[in-house]
Amino acid sequence: MIRVSHLYCGYPGRPVLRDVNLQVEAGEFVGILGPNGSGKTTLLLALTGILRPEKGTITIDGHRLEDLPSRDRARRIAVVSQDTQVRFPYPCADVVAMGRYPHQGRWRGPTLRDARAVRRAMELTRTLDLAQRPVSDISGGERQRVLVAKALAQDAPVLLLDEATSAMDVHWKLQTFRLLAHLQRKEHKTILAVLHDVNLAAVFCPRLIFLKDGAVVADGPAREVLTPATLERVYDSPAVVYDVPGNGARQVFFVPDTEGAHR
Repeated sequence: MIRVSHLYCGYPGRPVLRDVNLQVEAGEFVGILGPNGSGKTTLLLALTGILRPEKGTITIDGHRLEDLPSRDRARRIAVVSQDTQVRFPYPCADVVAMGRYPHQGRWRGPTLRDARAVRRAMELTRTLDLAQRPVSDISGGERQRVLVAKALAQDAPVLLLDEATSAMDVHWKLQTFRLLAHLQRKEHKTILAVLHDVNLAAVFCPRLIFLKDGAVVADGPAREVLTPATLERVYDSPAVVYDVPGNGARQVFFVPDTEGAHR
């Protein structure tokens, strides 16, 4: 379980999060949404331990995050960050294998178990065909799939994703979220995904958290929080919410202000 209590967090001279409180149970799949600058990435950086809180606490399974050694944190939490730039031409399989570092001793090389974890992660993400290609030479969407594989190879119970599918085409975006939903259901993974695509989140994330100006403005089951009033409050744009026949998911259409658009 992850518990965030009265969290204030930000950067030198620029506070971002203010009095954030939330609790994520083991095995939940949570979508974190909000406009640019609302604090989504800052929240994920705090949850990884990269960004230390100014005030408040973050605990995972009852342990204060800041008290956990970095290797212990990495065994508990895997991260797919927003920046997918990789400057060195490592083979993609080697990049995925980096996810196994938290499980390896200082003087011990990769084991058969590590190799199996890497192969399984690449099979799940359908990246085996990229295994020997330099990660610096593939497309942004392919690179994101490789980085998702790296996080899966890490075999942590908690998975944090920051716009992890932003460069993928529609097919691979859907395939990746189907995989995440499968891992949540079958392997009881706890998943927190930051994303801008409200409709994608509505389909795959049973729980949604909306941030604005560094504060939580809505948190609950997707069907309950996806309302025109909430969406207009968060995004300052009128929205129409409708149910998709057949699958029960809610979808959103933001109504553009076209006045003067063609003048």
